[in-house]
Amino acid sequence: MENFDDHEGLSNKSPTADSLRADSEPVPELLHNSVAAIESHFDGVFLHDSDGEQGELYWSMEAVCGVIPVPGGVFGVESQRNAPTANMQTMHTNPPNLNITILDEEGKVKQTAEYGKNLACYVGIDMAMEVGAVELTSQEILKPENKEDFQAAHTKEITAMRNKRFVRPEDEAAKSRQFVPAAELTNEQKRHALACRVIYTRKRVELGNDDKSGLAKARLVAKELKCIYKKERKETYAAVPAHEGVRLLIASTDVEAGEELSSTDFDTAYLQAFKWQDERLVLIKYFDVFIGHMVYEWINGVIYGMQTGAIDWKTTFGYQMTVKLGFQEVKNMESMYHHTERGITVAVHVDDPLTKSKNKEQREWYHHNIEVLFKCKARKYLEPNTAMDYCSIRLSMSSEGDIHLDNEIYIQSCLTAMGMEECKPTLTPITDEVIKNLYRNLKEGRKQTDEDQASTMKLLGQAMWINQTTHPVIATAVSMLSSLVKSQVEGALEAMKHLFAYLQRVKKKSLTKKRGVRTGFRASSDADWAGLHSKSLGQELRSRTGTLVTYDDMPVAWKSYFQKVTGTSRDSKVEYDEDLIATSSADSETHAAGDSARVALHLANICDEIDIKVPKPLVMMMDAQASRDFIEATGTSTRMKHIDLREAWICNLRSTLHSKQMIIEWEAGELNESDFLTKITTGEKFRKRQDKLMGDLPETS
Repeated sequence: MENFDDHEGLSNKSPTADSLRADSEPVPELLHNSVAAIESHFDGVFLHDSDGEQGELYWSMEAVCGVIPVPGGVFGVESQRNAPTANMQTMHTNPPNLNITILDEEGKVKQTAEYGKNLACYVGIDMAMEVGAVELTSQEILKPENKEDFQAAHTKEITAMRNKRFVRPEDEAAKSRQFVPAAELTNEQKRHALACRVIYTRKRVELGNDDKSGLAKARLVAKELKCIYKKERKETYAAVPAHEGVRLLIASTDVEAGEELSSTDFDTAYLQAFKWQDERLVLIKYFDVFIGHMVYEWINGVIYGMQTGAIDWKTTFGYQMTVKLGFQEVKNMESMYHHTERGITVAVHVDDPLTKSKNKEQREWYHHNIEVLFKCKARKYLEPNTAMDYCSIRLSMSSEGDIHLDNEIYIQSCLTAMGMEECKPTLTPITDEVIKNLYRNLKEGRKQTDEDQASTMKLLGQAMWINQTTHPVIATAVSMLSSLVKSQVEGALEAMKHLFAYLQRVKKKSLTKKRGVRTGFRASSDADWAGLHSKSLGQELRSRTGTLVTYDDMPVAWKSYFQKVTGTSRDSKVEYDEDLIATSSADSETHAAGDSARVALHLANICDEIDIKVPKPLVMMMDAQASRDFIEATGTSTRMKHIDLREAWICNLRSTLHSKQMIIEWEAGELNESDFLTKITTGEKFRKRQDKLMGDLPETS
């Protein structure tokens, strides 16, 4: 390390070396020198402990040795941990975090972010297997028709582990006091080694690939041990961008202006997470089916199956994006990063990134630099008649430049699995008769078999995914059915099949960003007051909220759900755990407006962070004048006297209007786009709404 003894001119804004301490222990000379370097080279860099006291240091000197110039300023680091340590040499199971503070050229705080310093704690029983595919047995992979493919996949995985995680005697990490060559391990050490195994699967067939069997894959993972010891969620949770954030990115892409969408894959992403920095090693063991015996290896970083695997990878990626490449993580949408100067936004779902660039030059800059920092697979560019796969959803572009987001392949696979690939399509996902039949059976206590219930719940999960990703046209049906089918009511399986028969009709429809459309950001809200009361034979009194946000006419966010409000004006024999019933149409519309406003403002805040234009103030459409008057405090309703005007949601909603963040405009019910999300719609009205929300895939898709 460079000797910093000769540096002078320490900044008055930074702590002196003498002010740093580690629980009254003397500060090592090296630490003095490191702090001196920080003080002499950078102005406005600071160090705090978890209690906010300047100059307190509860971890090793590594926490103050990382001040790096970044575009537009510099950043400093803060040291954090849960509690003071006895001394600096103690090894802890609760490593601190690095709080990165980026200052602009004027010394103002530009961004703060938090990254783990030592990215993993002791592992051992902190392991858990996470496998998202159907595993093949050893007998299956050793069949003559499979063996060559899987042996190649096995070799590739073990080679990657040797390059990135396994410790060899000649490696620097082997100097750790824990390391013992495999040949010298005792039986006791072997017995306590962390058990792992190699998972063998067939990868989902890539878009445009005629190989029906899929690529053979092998993955070394730790065995599931969450049941023995489960770490706290805050230590393992790694956020991914919500679907509406990704759709907002796609909907705002202006092809005419030269904007580009692209992607890539990170090769064994978890193995590219930072290695442990404190000489920690973990002994693992796994059975090698191709050589027929147990293998023992030492690892020096996270592997697949660890509870902390996802957060370690996110931390590594976030650090490289913000510190090395000058991006800022979007505060209102985690795991989304934006570079203002270059006009690049990246949404990363674990190891699956989607990148929006303002032109080809910036696209190439990003991909070149990310490939320097990480080992990546082939680049994917969204171009006419060339599709991309993002989180199992297909993105395609027509020859006219329209961008499509669809689930045709997934829907077809669901239909095939049910034996419905040739079924007759229904006109709508749900009908009055379907709902009445379910409530009738519910009232009479009729239940379907356990086998049918298992099939029903599987279909419900699939339908929820399709709704959440690409098909707002089934939102109302999925919401209504989900509240019923979980009770194992007779007829639930038939109701779900009816819904999938409708998906047969619309499997070739997509969310579509039309080239040249610039209607911008639009939000609408609606409610249906106790709309299922008569259809449910008086059993369902709750009202329903519908919310829709579009950008350039492409749906970005949509919601259809039962309200949870207070007060009731109907008599009911149904017992609810809470008071959930709106007292009037205006009451239900007001609650819907409050929820819809939150969704719209959240998305508008994301837009502001990633430089997407939104109107100021925002405009939200609704078709209830009485509710609008109540919200704007220009009128009231005698059937809304029970609402405490001091409640936070009312104050926030009114404050939003008074501060001109949002205005509410009235439009007729038949024009309100959210009306579709509050009630069962059929016939021509349904068809028009369906075609408004979704476009048709080009013939080549």
